[in-house]
Amino acid sequence: MSKSSQKDSIPALERVMQAPLDQPPRRNGRIGAIILIGIVGFLAGVAGGLVAMSLLLPMPSIFEGVTLRRSRAAVRTVNAFPALAPIATSVVDLFTVDGKAETPALLPLDRRTGRGVALTSDGWVVTVRAALPAPAGMRPLAVTADRTIRSVDRIAFDPISDLAFVHVLDLDASVLPFRQRNGMPIGTALFAPTADGGLASFALQAPAARHAAGATRSSEQWASTLIVAPGIDAPIGTPVIDGDGAMVGVVADAGRVIAVDAIASALPSLFADGAVKRNALGVTYRDASDFAFGAAAFKEGVTLARDGQTPAVRMTSPLRGVVAEGDVILAVGDDRLTVRRPLAELIQEYPLGAAVELRVRTGERERTVPATLATVVGASLIVAVPGR
Repeated sequence: MSKSSQKDSIPALERVMQAPLDQPPRRNGRIGAIILIGIVGFLAGVAGGLVAMSLLLPMPSIFEGVTLRRSRAAVRTVNAFPALAPIATSVVDLFTVDGKAETPALLPLDRRTGRGVALTSDGWVVTVRAALPAPAGMRPLAVTADRTIRSVDRIAFDPISDLAFVHVLDLDASVLPFRQRNGMPIGTALFAPTADGGLASFALQAPAARHAAGATRSSEQWASTLIVAPGIDAPIGTPVIDGDGAMVGVVADAGRVIAVDAIASALPSLFADGAVKRNALGVTYRDASDFAFGAAAFKEGVTLARDGQTPAVRMTSPLRGVVAEGDVILAVGDDRLTVRRPLAELIQEYPLGAAVELRVRTGERERTVPATLATVVGASLIVAVPGR
């Protein structure tokens, strides 16, 4: 090899020797890209799996209750557990005072007749009848969480349950979401603010009241309640919530809670007319299921029966002359009557005065009976407000 060619080969050799330091090999770059793509793919797979699991899990039956919010944008819907403050701001204490005397500046809690819980931020509150004793000359008042006394200007009673609705002037309260009775298993943990301001916990014992065998009921009586154990140390009308902060009902007595299903079905007519209107069939009956009327030949539906002096089919019933004592109503439309689908509750799911079809058994024969639901209206009282 000539000297000139040796000189020319030295710089080329030096460039080859310096290449690993100045320019990383393309093979290492490809390995890094493969590792990065693998990490991204793994993370995407984990995220996809979590999304798929969330879609398969049952969703809680909480509804925010758009119909509960009327005319004002100031409604505050908040979770009520574990913090007690949101519950407290949705609750009012109810009192009755001398209607002719001047309202005192402070009402002691030991004179409280019950509680109520706000349904709308602009004044509607639900409670139970027993929280509103109204002897002649007395008027109801509400006291909010900040101990401000508010006047009540209207009371609307539910004609088929123990519920009562009051309208409180100048109320500005939080509104809790609802959870319906369906889907709540026995043993569900529930909570309620106690009389002294604490938070009591207890468990759901049964999602519906089981009536004694042979008990006679009416199509104008809401029968289902939540039975809880142990007894609730809270005034009547107190809201009961679950672990998610959703209201499931209001306290009726030491072991019974009126479910929000009864409250929600009363609201459309209450908001539209200021009174609670309900559907009715005007019949009395016994439950023919295994839960109650166990001696019956058939174990389904409701058997029309006399209740003392009350006939099985009343004079005002749309079924008068069509069905008779001893007939069995098996279903309303496609809904079979069961312990979880009681007659009085089921017909409230239809519009007021709706036309329905009943499946009826007379002896061994079954037939379809058309009927137009009757309407009953609860009492609505206007309360005089001093100075207005």
